Amino acid sequence: MLFWVVVVALGILEALIVVTALRMRTTRGLQRGIVGSRPMEVLWTLLPALLLAAMVYLSFQTYQDNVDAASDDSASSSVYGYARMDRGNAA
Repeated sequence: MLFWVVVVALGILEALIVVTALRMRTTRGLQRGIVGSRPMEVLWTLLPALLLAAMVYLSFQTYQDNVDAASDDSASSSVYGYARMDRGNAA
């Protein structure tokens, strides 16, 4: 589920990048200075940082859950048997 949320978010961001690039293009011979919008610059800086922080947090939570589940004594199991390795002999 999270994968598809990320795919949709990246698709929207890619579309916004393309729209912005098309709107900010200049015609040949015309020198037009692009004046930045401070709120947009802050948004485009903070949004990836916040998404990265969320991914790190969720990854760490998943890691901790896996470590806790692996160290839980009630979840232990025993495996009995042996491995047989044929050295190229077809039986």
